This record gives sequence, structure tokens and C-alpha cells, in this order.
Amino acid sequence: MVARGVLIDYKAYADVHGIKYDLFNNDQIKIEDIEKIAQHQGVAFKLGDILIVRSGFTDALGAMTAERQDEAMPAHRVVGVEGTERDFAVVAGDMIAVW
Repeated sequence: MVARGVLIDYKAYADVHGIKYDLFNNDQIKIEDIEKIAQHQGVAFKLGDILIVRSGFTDALGAMTAERQDEAMPAHRVVGVEGTERDFAVVAGDMIAVW
């Protein structure tokens, strides 16, 4: 299987533009934001693309102590990508949820 993967670096964009979001509180990365970041990165989506979103979730989780991870994870309230009707073949990322 061959497909084109498109990386959307939400974390880097949010850092530069002062966008605040909580990785452990059900915040959603919306398709409108993904499209804005794609335009900023010079990416035009094509039919069947694999959308890969970097939220910073795994970096934040890896920086926590085991005790803090145990506190943050059981609630299952984590950042995720909002579901979309776009024609992506796959949506993936460093977070554990797609809404």
C-alpha cells in the first residue's frame, strides 16, 4: 500500500501563535485549525492523504513522572482530532483520540 502522508505540526503552530490547549482535558484539534496550519505549512490536501497530527501529547506524557501519568491518564480526558468528513485515508497522530 502506498499513500501520501501529511504531517500537521499543531504543537509547533500553537507555540508560535500563542494557542493554549490542554493535552489532558478533552481539547479538540478542529479541522478548521488543521486546514489553517496546512495552508501555513504550504500543504494542499489531496484525496486519500494520510493525515498525521503532532499535538505534543507523547512529549508531555514522557516528561511526566510515573505517578503524574497515573493521575492524568485514568480520566481518559485527552486531546484529540475532531472527526471530519474530509477524504483522508487515515488519521493518525501522537495522541490517543480522534473524536
